[in-house]
Amino acid sequence: MHKRRRELAAGIAPTAYQRRRLILLLRLLDAEHEGASRRKLAFSILYPHHIAMRSAEWKASNERRRFYRMLEDAHMICDDGYRQLLKGSMNDKHIPH
Repeated sequence: MHKRRRELAAGIAPTAYQRRRLILLLRLLDAEHEGASRRKLAFSILYPHHIAMRSAEWKASNERRRFYRMLEDAHMICDDGYRQLLKGSMNDKHIPH
């Protein structure tokens, strides 16, 4: 039993960048679950130092596109990606940049 735990723990070794990224993705999921609007999520979690944009600016912005990519990545990890992470089989391809 202990050997299996050590093997599992050895497989979980994300880099500092990957840890920060995973934390950010989990924060997005938590805030979404609490019912925050998409724009509020983006500006409170991803862009806390930005001034919130008007609706038309937001719809055409790079920030919005990045936010939706990250939210999609967060859902992927929540849906099944965490299993790969725990198995140690996640690589940079699976942990979104």
